[in-house]
Amino acid sequence: MKRILKLESSTERSFSEVVENSGYKDVKIRLKGWPDRLILLNNGYSFYIEFKREGKRPSKLQLYTHKQLRALGFHVYVCDNLVHAKCILMYEEMNYRVRKFKEYV
Repeated sequence: MKRILKLESSTERSFSEVVENSGYKDVKIRLKGWPDRLILLNNGYSFYIEFKREGKRPSKLQLYTHKQLRALGFHVYVCDNLVHAKCILMYEEMNYRVRKFKEYV
């Protein structure tokens, strides 16, 4: 039986809906080599997520950009299905929701 692979754009759209329904924001990044989405959580916290077709890997340029972002302290994830993406969101929520940035007046 032939296996049908879900397009990464379909997974990305579905995850975007999950993020919006959770009360967060996501930004589609349209820069070559950058992760597909920037997810904006509460308290000024954010992370990047790159979507790939099942079994596919990021390009050399993407790997380089991910490395640079991680060196700056950002979390960057690569996932190939909606379940994995939801798990990433739950992990980030649990571990970073309590952090607050100092407010300046």
